[in-house]
Formats: sequence, C-alpha cells, structure tokens
Amino acid sequence: MPVFYRNIIYKILRILHLILILVFCSFSAQKAIPLDTLKLKEAKDMLADDYGNLYIYKSKDFSFTKYDSLGKQIGKLMFTVPYKVQGVQNPLSVPLFSENAQETEIC
Repeated sequence: MPVFYRNIIYKILRILHLILILVFCSFSAQKAIPLDTLKLKEAKDMLADDYGNLYIYKSKDFSFTKYDSLGKQIGKLMFTVPYKVQGVQNPLSVPLFSENAQETEIC
C-alpha cells in the first residue's frame, strides 16, 4: 500500500476518533434531578441525614419538609412560630428550637 493512502487513512481515523470521543462525552450516564422543583431559594436551613433524606426548613412559611434521595416529598410540617433545626443525626427524632416561643419540639 503506498504511503499516500496510509496517510489519508490515518487522517480519516484520527477525525473519526475525535468525533466518537465527542459523541460519547456528550451522553450523560446519570439522570439529572432538577433541584429547582424543591424551591431552594426560599430555604433557610437544608440538612441531610445518613439515609440520603433531605430536610428543608423555609422561614417564609415556617414549613419543615422531608424529601427522599430522589427528590420525592415524604412529609411536611407547618409551624405557627419560627423554629431552628438543631440537627438530623437521628431521622426518627429531629429536634427544633423556637427562640420566640422559648420551646423545644421534637418531630
């Protein structure tokens, strides 16, 4: 095979290789979850536990919402006074403290 044809084939393979790399890199292996559906701009506190659950406290409407690892809402509590989340180490009992009412609540 003449050198001329080898050079043409080599250049074509390099271009094909580059195109394949660009095509494979453009595909995503994971599904992106849009976090805008959770409306995180309104959130005052956002915490996560060891099981992948997400806890969001919104001070705008005093709501405390729990989401699973896929973004599906599991539960929601509405309070009449503002609370501060103390921690979520144990997802079965989440302590909250209200400075206005000077009381502690466990939910």
